[in-house]
Amino acid sequence: FLTVQKLCADYPTHTVYYRTWNTTTLTWEGRTLQTGTSARVLRIYNGSVPGATPAYWQGTLKDYAYDGFQFDMVIVNYGLNVSTDAIIQKSSLSAYLYTLKSEQPNAEIVFNIQCPDYTDAVLLSRSQMRSDAQRQIVDEYGVASVDVFSKFSELVNSSTVESWYGDRIHPNPAGQ
Repeated sequence: FLTVQKLCADYPTHTVYYRTWNTTTLTWEGRTLQTGTSARVLRIYNGSVPGATPAYWQGTLKDYAYDGFQFDMVIVNYGLNVSTDAIIQKSSLSAYLYTLKSEQPNAEIVFNIQCPDYTDAVLLSRSQMRSDAQRQIVDEYGVASVDVFSKFSELVNSSTVESWYGDRIHPNPAGQ
């Protein structure tokens, strides 16, 4: 949400709408954060669903995903709820990006490569395999990426896991 507030400050003449997905009512909810003086509009849809996988937006919910809009940009936060198996990761992500590019052909897609899971050595190793698979697929699809994984690895190597994580999986306020 801080990024959205920064957009408001950086684009004071734009109207800014912010919508979040309600998993109970299966509807978009939100509000107008700023009414600009120009005809330009920024629509931000936060479709993050804790515990969900990309399959969440398939099937009957697929029609809701873009609320009838063709977007200029889609930021993908493809989290830790997808298998850490590199082959499954590649297949799942490839199918997702193919569908996303088909449904939003003019949108710039930015992919977040998630932070490592430091719960134990096995999951950390799987996190590395997952991030490597993600880098390969986003490169193949020509998708821009934000490599959160590498940055968190650097931060943890320079201090402690607890400095950046609340539970060794999710970033704490400093990590955010």
